[in-house]
Amino acid sequence: MEAEADQFEATRRRAARKLAERGKIPGFRPGKAPFEVIRRYYSDEAIYEQAVDLMVDDVYPEMLKEAELNPAAPGTLEKLEKVDARNCPSSPSRFR
Repeated sequence: MEAEADQFEATRRRAARKLAERGKIPGFRPGKAPFEVIRRYYSDEAIYEQAVDLMVDDVYPEMLKEAELNPAAPGTLEKLEKVDARNCPSSPSRFR
């Protein structure tokens, strides 16, 4: 599975909102803190992990349907590779 950087950014923001709804950020109602405040309160890594989980939950059923597979058990995530555009400016960012 590959996701464009803008698609993953939208998922990161959705993941941050989800984290903010579960936790209590001082000065904000649950789920109402701005993205940058959520980033400072939680870590980028926590938001990234939540975003990956959301992407897999969204894309995995589509991939199974497209491949016409009926698995007997849920799949597992074997490898996660993050390509950073800053290291390779000639190609778009992709998350695999």
